Amino acid sequence: VGMKLHNCFRRFMENGGILKLSTEEEHAMLKREHGEAIHQIEEIFHLHDTDKNGILDIEEVSMMLGALGDSMSEAKVSQLVNALDDYGNGELSLAEFVVWAYYQHE
Repeated sequence: VGMKLHNCFRRFMENGGILKLSTEEEHAMLKREHGEAIHQIEEIFHLHDTDKNGILDIEEVSMMLGALGDSMSEAKVSQLVNALDDYGNGELSLAEFVVWAYYQHE
């Protein structure tokens, strides 16, 4: 607990007095506070993670958006993924997707 508190305080100071949670921490917090809603978002993620590798690549995001009636060009989907991709790998993790989806519908 002491090291977690130390790391939290360090991030707070590094961000000019603004505490920024990591995507994983925010996902965990949302899950604790809004369990059922987050569970439903996670189910959507898993449904569209067609290769079951725990991430959504650009093709999977494109197929998901199309299934939801929002077709986009590959360039636009790539732009969207890159904007949401906190890890810089060109894909969306479950945590990145959940945090984005939750705040889109809040």
